[in-house]
Amino acid sequence: MKLYIKILCCCLCIASSACVHAQIIISGVVRNAAENPLQGVNVLLKEGTKHSILKYTSTDTQGKFSFSMPEQKNLYLVFSSIGHEKKVLTLSSDTKEQNSHLKVILTEKAFELNEVVVTGSRKSVVVKEDTIVYRTKFYTNGTEQTVENLLSKLPGVQVGEDGSIRVGGKEVERIMVEGDDFFEKGYKMLSQNMPAYPVEEVEVIQNYVHNRLLKKMKDSDRVALNLKLARKSKIFGSATSKLHSALIRLIIFRTI
Repeated sequence: MKLYIKILCCCLCIASSACVHAQIIISGVVRNAAENPLQGVNVLLKEGTKHSILKYTSTDTQGKFSFSMPEQKNLYLVFSSIGHEKKVLTLSSDTKEQNSHLKVILTEKAFELNEVVVTGSRKSVVVKEDTIVYRTKFYTNGTEQTVENLLSKLPGVQVGEDGSIRVGGKEVERIMVEGDDFFEKGYKMLSQNMPAYPVEEVEVIQNYVHNRLLKKMKDSDRVALNLKLARKSKIFGSATSKLHSALIRLIIFRTI
């Protein structure tokens, strides 16, 4: 009986040790050079030989991130954020054998004047003051059915299961088309039904204020999106009413 109990205790210790080893957590905080936390930084865990993405997350409002470690070798982390230099950290054996908390500093990327390309592809992303412009052809492959599908492929944009859309952790206030706000805060009707193919650019407008007259008088932490259509897709006519009617007919047709 005593021998049985000893064997059982040994098995439990081994199982407990294996469980702890399998649940190693790597976490950290990302800040800028001024030690301010950076929200919405993309954090990718990659495998060194195949360069495949094993895990993905983004930093929260306090710049923090966390995920469990797989057991692969040659792992490294890639940190990227619009307006900052990309940073790559190779994970040492010590890091992978115990819970670790990393402190990461991202340096700002030098901008030229008011407009600068900030990603690898020269024209994929452009920053204009408080607006980030994504050229959709660099992120799509033609399989996207709706605007929601398209937005989910843009870096820094998260689409929730309920259809809510966030940029850098902030929920989008409105989605406009060519500057026109057809659905106000009910943007899910548009994002889940409007086809993706006419959209040539997606503008992420930070510090958005709905009333343009108050733009210079009021600070805002709101985010809005503006969809720019390809020239050949503007078959609805130049009048806003025609575009609105066409979108309404399209959405009604798709939801029947």
